[in-house]
Amino acid sequence: MNSLYQNGIFGSPGAGFDNFVALFQNPAFAHVFGNSLLLGFVPNILAILLASVAIALISLIRNKSVKLLAYAICAVFAFIPDICVATWITPLFKTQPAVPAALILLVMFWQMLKSFSMASVLGGFAACLFEEIGKRGFLARYSGLMLYGLYALANVLTQPTDLSRILFYGRSAAVNFDTFRYQALLTMQLGQSSAAWILRTVPQLLLGAGALVMCIFVLKRAGAQKGEEKSGPVPRKSGLGIVLSIVLAAAAIVCAVLAMVLYAGHSGMPGVGGLRNTVVITLFASLGFLILLVLTSFSAYSAKTAWIPAVLLLLTALSGNIIGQYFYLASTREINELLPVILILAGNVPLLFMGALFSRIGGLKALRYLLFVVGLFAAGAMGNLLVPLVNISLAESYPLPLAIYQVLRMPDAIGPGADKALGSLSGALVMLGLTCWLIFTALLIVIPSRKNRPTGMNAETIVRGM
Repeated sequence: MNSLYQNGIFGSPGAGFDNFVALFQNPAFAHVFGNSLLLGFVPNILAILLASVAIALISLIRNKSVKLLAYAICAVFAFIPDICVATWITPLFKTQPAVPAALILLVMFWQMLKSFSMASVLGGFAACLFEEIGKRGFLARYSGLMLYGLYALANVLTQPTDLSRILFYGRSAAVNFDTFRYQALLTMQLGQSSAAWILRTVPQLLLGAGALVMCIFVLKRAGAQKGEEKSGPVPRKSGLGIVLSIVLAAAAIVCAVLAMVLYAGHSGMPGVGGLRNTVVITLFASLGFLILLVLTSFSAYSAKTAWIPAVLLLLTALSGNIIGQYFYLASTREINELLPVILILAGNVPLLFMGALFSRIGGLKALRYLLFVVGLFAAGAMGNLLVPLVNISLAESYPLPLAIYQVLRMPDAIGPGADKALGSLSGALVMLGLTCWLIFTALLIVIPSRKNRPTGMNAETIVRGM
């Protein structure tokens, strides 16, 4: 491991073509690769189909506040961390050493629900933005969904992530490609791990950049369907929207209080991380993501050609993955700071990509949708397990997902109160996720639609400027 610091990345054991040969010759490679396609494609395809139905139905709602609330309800599964779902599923299969088919189906079902949440809300937001600038029709309604689906399918080799890693590893590490890579990390087989990282990252980068370039074509085609269409007036904020926002904000306060109450009962147990670490990681990672989101969104809104935001996103993805892999390879060193975790989490390329798409479509009208994207990121950072797992070794630095994982993995080390601790900590994390969802849903509803900076521009001019 120390050779990474002495000899650099290319001089480390993780570099070299021989690693690919070893990976392809591994007897488990074909099996885990096939499982990865099954576990990745099937849930994502089903989720995209369900999301298209949801978008079609929600688009029939006339009241804007109710429509936004409906999209936010579709997104609620994205705010529930995988580690909490694992604590609910694990007792069902505790006595079975192998991986039963029912467990795989449950993982696929949960992955479908999370993909549905992301696809419906992000695709639905794109449809809302097109409607606000006066564009309707099939491409305008479903272009955001199609583009997000393209990026989601680029991640099939890593889906599902945390949930499969928790539930499958220890029973069989050869269930899918990501648990296979995770095993390589834990057993320090750096060559295979690095080769697996490259194999899953290169398609992700290429398809992500291609999707961003393709979105310009989709937008122009959507704009060319109708002639000079004037954007409608900025809708006024309804009284119903204000009432809904107040109710959601009050519910967020209740959920935050419940999270602290649930956590407080077991905060002093050995090996259980603090609520403070979770909040610090979430806040600072969200701040870093917000900075990247502003940069990519501004470039997408102001650039005359598609390649400028595409290159910026490609560089963001590439640098984020290189930094992430560097810390993966360095994970055996005692890295106890929260900074590496924050830096790795900040570069969420799919959400940055969708933020750039929203800004490209609606400009300043996309403000409230961009804030909800920040909420989606915050929930993902709050519930992330892998990055803290490979970068934090001291118990006092544990965030809640890692603390729950340690209790789940070694209940005997905690003692007779392990089950209660697991329930309380998992409940606290779910309450934090729901708090995040309630706050950003309230902001989504209460923030009014904004006028674009170039006043008097019609929809055709906006699209032509893309």
